[in-house]
Parts: sequence; C-alpha cells; structure tokens
Amino acid sequence: MTLAWQTRHGGSMCTRSGGLRMWTLFLQLLALILITQAHAGSSSARIINGKEVKPHSRPYMASLQVNGQHHCGGFLVDKYFVMTAAHCRDRDEPLTVVLGAHSLKESRKLSPFFVECYHIHPKYSKTTKSNDIMLLKVRTLRMAALGDGHMCQAYCEMRGGGGGGQRSVLHSPLPLSPPPRPSPFHQLMKPALPLPHVEPIKLPKANRVVKPESECEVCGWGVTSGNHKQSDKLQAANVTVMDEKYCRKDWPVQAPTSLCTRGRKGDGGFCEGDSGGPLVCGQEAVGIVSLRGGPACDKPTVSNLYVKIVTYLKWIKEVMKRTLYFVLPINGNQVTKMVKRLCTCVSVSFRLGISDGDVAQNQDLQFMVSVQEGEKHHCGGFLISDRFVVTAGHCKFRNCSIVYSSHNLRQVKQWQRIKVQKTFRHENYTDKPLHNDIMLLQLAKPVKLNKGVKVAQLPKKRSTLENDAKCRVAGWGMTSHGPTDDLNVVTVKVLNRNKCAHFWKTRNVVITDKMLCTGSFKTEKGFCKGDSGGPLVCDNKAQGIVSFKHESECRYPDLPNVYTSVAAYADWIQAHLRRSTDD
Repeated sequence: MTLAWQTRHGGSMCTRSGGLRMWTLFLQLLALILITQAHAGSSSARIINGKEVKPHSRPYMASLQVNGQHHCGGFLVDKYFVMTAAHCRDRDEPLTVVLGAHSLKESRKLSPFFVECYHIHPKYSKTTKSNDIMLLKVRTLRMAALGDGHMCQAYCEMRGGGGGGQRSVLHSPLPLSPPPRPSPFHQLMKPALPLPHVEPIKLPKANRVVKPESECEVCGWGVTSGNHKQSDKLQAANVTVMDEKYCRKDWPVQAPTSLCTRGRKGDGGFCEGDSGGPLVCGQEAVGIVSLRGGPACDKPTVSNLYVKIVTYLKWIKEVMKRTLYFVLPINGNQVTKMVKRLCTCVSVSFRLGISDGDVAQNQDLQFMVSVQEGEKHHCGGFLISDRFVVTAGHCKFRNCSIVYSSHNLRQVKQWQRIKVQKTFRHENYTDKPLHNDIMLLQLAKPVKLNKGVKVAQLPKKRSTLENDAKCRVAGWGMTSHGPTDDLNVVTVKVLNRNKCAHFWKTRNVVITDKMLCTGSFKTEKGFCKGDSGGPLVCDNKAQGIVSFKHESECRYPDLPNVYTSVAAYADWIQAHLRRSTDD
C-alpha cells in the first residue's frame, strides 16, 4: 500500500493555519489503516485452510533455517534429536535449528542449535523421495575470548552401544579434571532440553495404526494461501487421513511407507516451507510432511504425502541409541600448527565402522598389519614383501612398529611386533588437497613368511576395475560398537569414478585418476577412523589404500569412500623395492 498526502507551498511542507490539525488527522487515519491491515494479515496468513495456533502450544516444533531464513519444518523427538524430511538436505547447505519459536521474526532472539550430525536414511532417493526421513542431532557451541595457554574442557556423556571388547555402556559423566584456569568454553555440546516452550513429541508405538478418516493436524511456517509468502506465525490445519488404496493410486512408489491426507475442504493442507513438519494424530507424530499434491497448494490434484514414521521406528531407535560423546581437555599449546592460535575441543561421535562388517577369519587377509605408535593401533597397512608395508601417506607418526600375524590386537606376542626402520612417503604427497596418499614402511628386519603370513598381490600398472565390482575393505578402526581389537572386514562395490567426482565436487574435492571410490554412501558399509592405510581387496589383489571419507559420519556417510589406486603407483612401488635390494 502506498499513501501520499502532502500540500506544498514554495517547495516546503505547508505550515499555514489548520495544517497541524490536518497532519494529526493524517496520522490517525494512517494508524487506523495499518491496524486494520495487520489484523487482516493475521487472519488470512495460514497454512492452507488453517489458522494461527496459540503461541507455544506446539512446543515440539522446529524451524530449520539456512543463513537465518526458514527453510523447512521439523519436530523435536528427543533432547538431542530433531526429525524432519531428508529432502530438506538436498541442497547440501548447512542447517541450523530454532526451537521454542512461535514468530519467525522473534526467533532471531533465540540461540540457534547447530546440527552436529545429519542422519539421512540410507535408502533415501532424491529422485523419488522414497524413505524421506532424516534425524538431526543438535548441539550449541558457546565460546569466550581465547588466549595462549587456555585449556579447553567439556563434560562428556556416553550412551548406547558403548565400546571396547566388553561393549560396556557408561551412563555417568566421564571424570574430567577441571582446567587450571577458567575454561573459554561454557559448554560444547548442549541438548535441546530444558528450555522454555520446548518439549519433544511422542512417536507412535510399533503397533500404531492410523485409520482412514482419522482427523489429524499438520502445522508449519510455510507458504500460505493467496500471498505466496511464508507465514511469520506458526499455522495449523486439520486434515483427514485417506484410505491406503487411494494413497497407492496417487503415489505408487512411495505409498508402502507413507500416509496420505486431504484437507478438510479438499483444498490441501501444507505448502512450501512446511516440509519436514509433523502430522500429529492424537498427540503423537505419526507422519512427516514430504510431497504435496500438485503445483498449487490450495488446489491439489492428488493427495498430500507424508512419511509413515511407524515404518522407520527400528532405524530411528538405532540412530538415537548409538551415540557416544567423548571430549577431552586440550591444551592450546599442544594443538597442531594449523590451529595453535585457536584452542579447540572436538566432539567425536563413536557410532562408526568398518561399518556393518564382520570379524575376519584367521586364515583370511594374512597380509594385514596394524601400524602402531607405542603399542596403540594407529593405521592399517599390508605386507607387499618381507621387508615392506604399504599404508596411507596421511598416517603420521614418529616411532612406530607393525604388528603382523594377529587378527586380534589383544593377543599380540613379542615376535609379532617389528620396528619400522624407514618411511617413504610419496614425494608429491599433499594433505590439502589429499593427493598421492601412499607411503612405504621399511621394516628393521624381515617378516617370516609362512602359511599364516603372506604378502598381498598387487595389480599391474594401468589395470582397471569394473563398476559395481565387489571388493572388501578391512581394518581395526572404529566399529558401530566402538573401538575393536578384532580385524573387521566388509564387502563394498566399486563406484564409477566420474560419478564419484560429481558427488565430491560439492565439497570442492577433485577426484583424480589415481583414486578409486566405493559406493558406501547412503549404506551402512565402509571404513572409518583407524582404517586408514588398509587395503581395498578386489579379486585377491590389493587394488586400493584407504584414504578419506566425508567427516559427517562413518555408518551412514553421505559421500563415497575414496582410496588411493595401487595400480597408479605400481612403478613407484617397484622402484623403491629395487632400490632397497640394491642397498
């Protein structure tokens, strides 16, 4: 609305007799118009066929934001977890979570929660939006001014599967000593509760059935009818659950794991910006807003689609229970050169793997070695002769040894440990970006090769692997149950290099022809911390060296695992072996 009312005399605002009264009248009229418009806006701005809810009456609602702007809905299901739709992460932009808000404008006064982990369902499809469910583990990070010599500290909590050989579960805080001076960290990891106007919503039980014609509610801050703008205030609409046969007709691919609704007047229910919000029936979140029934929200051509939460209860519980937070004090003077001016505490989530793997048999993978510093496992590696081990170039240590002929690191005998005499990291190795990630370890004395100790076969120069070829990767790295002393192995499939490069391009990482990829992303299979340097074995040949993965997670990585191609360095390896023989 534009309202212009000015009388001028000599180019200036009129000040003759009566002007003041006219100006006062103008201000009163303007105020009346603005109040009327504000009231009208409040009554019409709603989720399709809905209305504004009582402030803070839905304390589970979350606004997922990108750069401070509302992007999707979500809902709190646990003090650490927010549930939403997986497609809210399709743009691959970092999300922040706002809880306890009614007005999005007022939400700017609230401290946002950062997303520590994006748990996207491993079978989610960007194309069909099948399995459109995601769990976000939230945290806050508050930091004071830092100075040299500061000590970082955070209190820790362990939950879920535990770790170590005993797979024990610790429920009490870890005993960390207070730092000698005030900590610059007030808190590293903070749950969403307790906070004012914030409470989780219940999830359905496994036997929960939502009957057709059930009256339920959908709410959000999405686009409202008529104005094509997102609502500032939280809106809700009543919707009716449809019979499964109609849902199957409208959505044949997604229907088996979905619910469908229609608006009470047949004119929709949700719109842009409502994705990820809950479908609430009887005080329980039974669905997640997924796909709407046509381009026009208020004139749907088919039913609106929701993820049926009860279908995913097993996955949800598994994700939520397998969480371990482990943070230790770090002295600022001990941090690496890259961050020596910034004292940093790191929160590590131990729900990792040789993911979804099995314990290797003693007679299998007899070329595997554990590269250790002191007597602690540091990286994997594999024998290629009685004096040389191949590992990853990024494995950095000072005084190291290798342990061979033992798949269980608790049962190592003295004769199975040999000192490393020399290390030969590739001369063109770089860690940013991570290229030429290969290193040879020359042993102080030869390994005694026998039936239980063998060398790995290497591929020929320029040999290639077929797409989808089945390979195995092994190591002593973190597993889904925590640290392991047993060698674990898992089967993975080779991924087309061009496709791999396309995925990693989103992280500004270049995949070269000296790298291999496996399609462990969106599955439970792959490698993790401590597996670096281990072999990718295809057709009984060590075709790759475990190099890098995306840091978000191991068990459900959202990008392919990457290996150094052994074939690409065949000449380099042979040159070093010949040189050692000549010496």
